Amino acid sequence: MATFSVVSDVTFDLVLKKIEGNSIPLKHYLFGNVVSDLIAKRELLKESESVIVHIDNFFFRYEPQQTEDIMNALIGFSKHYLGNLLISNSIIGPEIRSLGQSLGEFNDGLLNHNATTDQLLNAKNVYFYDFRKILFRHGMKNAYNFELGHLYQMPYTVSVIDELALLLIQQMLFLAAPEKKVIVVDCDDTLWNGIVGEDGVDKIYCDRNSRGIVHLHFQQFLKKKKDEGFLLCICSKNNEQDVEEAFRKKKMPLSSEDFILKKVNWKSKPDNIRELASELSLGLDSFIMIDDSQFEVDYIKEVIPEITVLRFSKRYIDFLNLIDDFAFRRKRYTTEDINKTEQYIIEQKRQEAIRTITSFEDYILQLQLKMDISLNNIGEIERYAQMTEKTNQFNFNKEIFTIKQLEDFIVAGGLLYGMKLTDKFGDYGTVGMMLIETGNDLAIVRNYLMSCRALGRGVEEKFFDRVLGELDHKGLKLGGIKFQVTPKNKPAQEFYHKRFKKDE
Repeated sequence: MATFSVVSDVTFDLVLKKIEGNSIPLKHYLFGNVVSDLIAKRELLKESESVIVHIDNFFFRYEPQQTEDIMNALIGFSKHYLGNLLISNSIIGPEIRSLGQSLGEFNDGLLNHNATTDQLLNAKNVYFYDFRKILFRHGMKNAYNFELGHLYQMPYTVSVIDELALLLIQQMLFLAAPEKKVIVVDCDDTLWNGIVGEDGVDKIYCDRNSRGIVHLHFQQFLKKKKDEGFLLCICSKNNEQDVEEAFRKKKMPLSSEDFILKKVNWKSKPDNIRELASELSLGLDSFIMIDDSQFEVDYIKEVIPEITVLRFSKRYIDFLNLIDDFAFRRKRYTTEDINKTEQYIIEQKRQEAIRTITSFEDYILQLQLKMDISLNNIGEIERYAQMTEKTNQFNFNKEIFTIKQLEDFIVAGGLLYGMKLTDKFGDYGTVGMMLIETGNDLAIVRNYLMSCRALGRGVEEKFFDRVLGELDHKGLKLGGIKFQVTPKNKPAQEFYHKRFKKDE
């Protein structure tokens, strides 16, 4: 995990002790003038570690010019710093209200937008943690101790300190870990209230009445997660006809078509989940499973420890805690995320086509694959950074780059080749990238990545050959390849050994 440093305008020692007690590495801590501290930290930090900036405008009631100075210092810092900035959203004003009313999110952003705040919101290495939600939960009387706070510059009550430390730990772990990709849900007493096979469709509830309200809001939440790029699946011990009838006859936020795959049968849920992972070609560690049964939750955790398993409860406060879990969050949203379900639907059509074709060569020919290769395309930089984090199977060394690091790589003379892929069924999106370092008429492959949805179509070879041809045209010879075996990059290992180590 990356090291975190802290800049704060309040005494943060009690929070830091709780964070360090959870084995989160913290390196520096500055307290006082945030603007000068940020400048000083630029000198202290030689590597791209992450920086937490905690600013409490409700406690200090900064003048507008002071707030503007802090904002400008943060903007300047983010532009010249390689690591991430994690900033409290209590930087602007004392009000407690949200930017929007999205279920499952109080507010992860800033208030009172203007030209300065928009610059900070648009910075690619800036993230916000929702300190305002903590204040909202506790209320001002229970959150602040103003007498001791002004004396010792530590204004928070013990309960707020505990919750703030927990929030920061969760956010740090979230930034350091790969995002989840698939949400698998049970049906009975989860998507709706009742057991459809026993009660019948007329006696299950997902509506605004008391028996169905939590299930209605849960489905609305899942619909939003689908729009953010999560793949939705069902895993339910049930009769398939009963489940389909429920979706067909009940007017609910989710339809049967919102789920990319459904495993509705009487097999064990771990077996069904493994089948889902196999059919989606995704690792089990990218899955979230939600079930109302404590037995199933415990069993899945025991049998598939790498999966995130959460229990659904009809108690509304438990539901709010469930949807607040960091497993459901996204660091950044890209077009690739928004179109994720459509991409997998198209992939299913491709797989169906395979069954009707007698040879792999004929299949590739009929796909009518077309590659679109670009060089140093800044418009795709966010997707490229996302690929370095998310791509595991075809990844030469799993070196993760931030957007700022990729931008600096290009500015320093590096070559970033990207590849988009289409076929007769549709658009794969941006699925390939290669980082090339140059110098002394030599080209070093810093990393080569390919999305798993493009593998097995021969594009790995074609893209690599096209890039080599481009390098040769520039007068550059291949001088080396940085390759490192990882626990998950077996397809990359096979490609590398077949191409470069076949004589060994």
